[in-house]
Amino acid sequence: MNMTLEKNEFTYASLIQHLSKLHGKKLSGKDFNASDVFQYAKRGYLPYRYSGKKLTSTNSNGIVILTLHDNTVMPKSKKGKKVK
Repeated sequence: MNMTLEKNEFTYASLIQHLSKLHGKKLSGKDFNASDVFQYAKRGYLPYRYSGKKLTSTNSNGIVILTLHDNTVMPKSKKGKKVK
């Protein structure tokens, strides 16, 4: 079965490659990995240093498709403090 993805749609592996291509490594100096992408998908957006784009996931025939949306998500501040 062939599946064609839009330019803003990724599998976990292709999103790892995309982030690595755009940003190299994480601020910690480590490579992006599946655990990072899973947490971003669970949170619903990428960290701001990596664009802050909204991230949604859908399941298509047993394959998880991650979609990066053009809009950025503003994180909720904790205890009334501004989020930088």
